[in-house]
Amino acid sequence: MVWKLSAILSGHTGDVKGVIAPTDSMIVSVSRDQTVRSWRRQANNKFDEERIFFGHTGYVNSVAFIGASEANPNGLIVTGGSDRLINVWNPEDASEPVYTLVGHTDNVCSLFADSDGHIVSGSWDKTAKIWRNWQCVHTLEGHTQAIWGVLELEHSVVVTASADKTIGMWRNGKKFKTVTGHEDCALDGHTSFVYSVAALPTGEIFSSGEDRTVRVWENGVRTQLILHPCVSVWCVATLPNGDIVSGGSDGYVRIFTRTQERVANAEILMAYDEENAAVAIPSNQVGDINRDDLPGPEALEEPGRKDQDVKMIRIGNIVEAHTWSSAEQTWSKIGEVVDAIGPNRTQLYQGVEYDHVFDIDVGEGVPALKLPFNVTEDPYTAAQAFLVKYDLPQYNPWGNDKPEQSTPKRLIPQLSNVPFKDANLPAIQKKMLQLNTELASSGVSLDNVELARLESLFKFLTAPPKQPMPHPEHMALLMKIFNTWPEASRFPALDLLRLLALYSTSPAETPDLLSTLLKACRTHETSLMLVVRLAVNFCETDVGREASLKDISTILEFMEDNAIWRSTNKNLKLAVATVYMSYSTLLLKRHDDDELAIQYVSVLTNILKEEREQQVQARLLTALGNLIFAHESAKESAEIFGVKGMLQSAVLSRPTSEKASTSNIANEILKLLQ
Repeated sequence: MVWKLSAILSGHTGDVKGVIAPTDSMIVSVSRDQTVRSWRRQANNKFDEERIFFGHTGYVNSVAFIGASEANPNGLIVTGGSDRLINVWNPEDASEPVYTLVGHTDNVCSLFADSDGHIVSGSWDKTAKIWRNWQCVHTLEGHTQAIWGVLELEHSVVVTASADKTIGMWRNGKKFKTVTGHEDCALDGHTSFVYSVAALPTGEIFSSGEDRTVRVWENGVRTQLILHPCVSVWCVATLPNGDIVSGGSDGYVRIFTRTQERVANAEILMAYDEENAAVAIPSNQVGDINRDDLPGPEALEEPGRKDQDVKMIRIGNIVEAHTWSSAEQTWSKIGEVVDAIGPNRTQLYQGVEYDHVFDIDVGEGVPALKLPFNVTEDPYTAAQAFLVKYDLPQYNPWGNDKPEQSTPKRLIPQLSNVPFKDANLPAIQKKMLQLNTELASSGVSLDNVELARLESLFKFLTAPPKQPMPHPEHMALLMKIFNTWPEASRFPALDLLRLLALYSTSPAETPDLLSTLLKACRTHETSLMLVVRLAVNFCETDVGREASLKDISTILEFMEDNAIWRSTNKNLKLAVATVYMSYSTLLLKRHDDDELAIQYVSVLTNILKEEREQQVQARLLTALGNLIFAHESAKESAEIFGVKGMLQSAVLSRPTSEKASTSNIANEILKLLQ
């Protein structure tokens, strides 16, 4: 028998991010509405909400269960959230947590618990923690990105799965094995992100994701696709009786079964099918579609080739998707395909029908904006409303018939890099010659050939040709000075490297250069500031951008160092803030780097809570705005990290004289978050 709907549990007002079923009669769900809810079975296909547990102050994203024991005969519910807390609850008492575990510094996104009360937690702070008797006994450090999954194989052995594409194995808090080989996240078959995986003792695997489905797999083959009328199915879990439970972005918990007596009644099944059929399906979920080549409704008279076979048909200008049920020998409509739209079909945008919804390209690498339009509208009025809505520059193509309106310059997205080009070359040259003379007796001073090469470098930087081609020997000379001269004497060479980076043309010039220099200059603020400026200037050329993207995680992680942000060196902090801004322009064009974007929304928010220097703050805010503009996941995570509250307290609440430029950027970010 195929999987069918058993029950729908309604109560949450936000996305359901986690579900568990400790028993056949009890389900626990956690949500972005900041609540934990328990549900109790009343009949074969009916659950009622039993309790609501309030205690988290942010999204609740993970849940586990500690089995019944003599000390806790009802078992214990364990929940983790974006408030960085782990709460432990008595299922029979929702008044307050029995225990609250404190230690993580970011969202607690994964949990494991066993009947002995052992807990393992994973977090966006890149660590996992092992808890015994409600105390942290080990912090597992080593992953370079968030830890999305944790599992205890035995009391001394823990497994962690990270967004850095590695699996770590730990014994008594020490890593003893790293499993590599993953090149990406997900099971092959989903058409978007996979968020959750569960399994039954039968060997069947269930996966859920952002393609509105739960997929059933047996022996590596997909055997059924369970549609949901919501954008994302965040989680899936199994019940002891073999049923499955899912949580969706629409706030509903749903149970599916293969046991006939637990299937929902015919009226509920029909309503559920109709709800699914009413949902528009993006064409990228069903493959390339040529509407004119599709058959009509008569194609549904032929049976499907296999269970869950999908067939497209054309009815006038509408394309419908239908799926075949082998058990019932019928086709069922699962939705209309929105990207196969004919010329006479209206389109829905934000709940309103329009004749057209155009994608407007506002800049290279920036997501297109939507312009809805009806053929009965005045094109000027529609265009003007679009410009005002998105704060885009306005111009007057009709002469004086339509007066141009003045609008402020849009600050987000910031599409271009802001390099450090200014330099007093005569002063740098004088200083280098002075230092070379002082080092004459040390054996590391430059000889006449090298001095001539240095002279040619200054000539090049003073008047670079229109198509500059720096000589490879210039880079070699500067690296020799950096590697052989004393730390206090090498900063002029770094300043020249910073300028030379504006003209990099050969990949051989740049392999691992940034990370090598950053590590070598960690303790010398002036040298560190110059290397950070070099990182910004690398973003000016194709080769430099390639090198920057290759090392982006390493470099940005280095910039998080608290010592930098405790420094009183304004030039250093401004350079680091400019790195964040420059790299955010690179991420505008890399829409697959959601994890990195989310990570740096968190980092930037934390830095901005403390940083008060206006120019530094403005560049950090611009970086934050770019990430939120280009990445929907970054926009969603901004709510978790409290970006709105940070903007109010760190920027908008300051005296007017202190916030002129930063308040405009902050207000644009707030508009993006609406």
